[in-house]
Amino acid sequence: MGLSEDTGLGDNGFAIISKIALTNNLSFRPGAVFNDNSVILAPLTVDFPIKSSPSFSKPKTVAIPYVGGGAAIYTGDDSSVEFMLTGGVDVPLSDKFTANAGVDVGFSDDTDVGIRLGVGYSF
Repeated sequence: MGLSEDTGLGDNGFAIISKIALTNNLSFRPGAVFNDNSVILAPLTVDFPIKSSPSFSKPKTVAIPYVGGGAAIYTGDDSSVEFMLTGGVDVPLSDKFTANAGVDVGFSDDTDVGIRLGVGYSF
C-alpha cells in the first residue's frame, strides 16, 4: 500500500520480498514493488528476535522486529538509485510460514512511504 503515490515505492502495487539471514541478528532483505514505476529494494537490517519464556524446554521465536537501510532502485522514466530506510516485524506462524508487516521509506526527489503486509514461505 503506497502512502505518497509519487514513485513505485509510494504507489499501490504488488510486492515480492525475501530475507537472507547473514547472522542471527543481521539480514539482507531484497525485494521489489511492481506497478507502473517499479522499484527494487536492497536493504540490510538488524534483527531483534524475541523468544518465548525460558521456562519452556526449548524457547521459540515469537517475533522478529527489524530496522535497517540500503538502496532503492527506481525504474521507469526517472530511473535512479536512492537511500531507503525500512522497519517492520516478522511473526513465525509455523515452521514454514511467516507473517510480515513493514514500512519502507525512500528518499528520491520526494520522500516516498510504502507499507507491506503479507505472509511468506520459508525454505
